[in-house]
Amino acid sequence: MTDQTEPESTTVQHASDGVGYRLLELPDELVNSTEKADARRWTISSKDGLARLTAGTRTYAMRQKNTSNALVLLKSTDKTLTAVSTMHETVELLEEKEAPAVAAPKPKNKWHEKFGRTR
Repeated sequence: MTDQTEPESTTVQHASDGVGYRLLELPDELVNSTEKADARRWTISSKDGLARLTAGTRTYAMRQKNTSNALVLLKSTDKTLTAVSTMHETVELLEEKEAPAVAAPKPKNKWHEKFGRTR
């Protein structure tokens, strides 16, 4: 005779907690940072209406990116899984490189300025 026991069941429910979650994709150089402690301290700021993350000497532009695959944030309790949030957007970090110093362009002499000087 075989032992016939019912398998354990888990209840899944959806109960949004009303918090707007975003998944932040971290570049490898931030995750595996071997730099000094200053590089492990991150600051999020806004400049020119754009969000930026600063870590040590590096600055990253924060860009929202939509995904076709929804990500479900789950919270586990005793034999219950609760879907707390469904995310359709992620935030990616794009490193901002310093723009190379460019010499200011020489002003173009307009024809009427050339002839006006000789009068």
